[in-house]
Amino acid sequence: MGKGKIVAVISIFIVSFVSVGLIPVFAPSHPEYVGVDPPRKQIANGVPPHEVICSEGLELIFKATNGFPACVKPSTATKLVERGWGTNTPLPWTPTKGPSESPDTVSHGGDVVDYVSFVDNLRATGAIVTPGGPISQPFFTVEGIAILVNGDDVQVFEYPTFIDAEFDARKVSPDGSSIGTSMPFWIGSPHFYLKENIIVLYVGDNLDTLSIIESVLGSQFAGR
Repeated sequence: MGKGKIVAVISIFIVSFVSVGLIPVFAPSHPEYVGVDPPRKQIANGVPPHEVICSEGLELIFKATNGFPACVKPSTATKLVERGWGTNTPLPWTPTKGPSESPDTVSHGGDVVDYVSFVDNLRATGAIVTPGGPISQPFFTVEGIAILVNGDDVQVFEYPTFIDAEFDARKVSPDGSSIGTSMPFWIGSPHFYLKENIIVLYVGDNLDTLSIIESVLGSQFAGR
């Protein structure tokens, strides 16, 4: 058999191999989960918490304090339920507004568990809180939100669960001089706070601002 005929036979074999549908075996078994929006975006688009869809391999769980949905690994879901953070049963839930929707943030009520309740608790102290825009830091795995607390810049990073927040918090050195492999240049003294599923970063030395933040979040876990 000539070289040309061999090439032709191989080409036909490849085409036949693909045409019988063997390639789709490598596609996700649940194509409806491909490109799924995170729970927060689904909620913003009007999807009820109990109808939120998680990416394949993740499990839907609800925050015990406010019923907000989260998509986590099954092993993580088990830990969250055991620790009382979450539940597998949907809870009564009222949508809240974030900074992109309105500066008048509506609180979940109660203690600080996320960005919204953090802002509400700050305002309860009498502080003037002005939501800003999104902010990114290379050393954290989530996008943050910049706010002004009595005119001072404060950054809030909200995570899907407190386990995720703790994971990033462990990267921060005791004095805040390094975070993982990053060594930021601070224009003031860095102060890091961890509360439930948020990390708060304030860079500055205003004692009044520090007092307000600590009255809401407790002592810093890292900083100067």
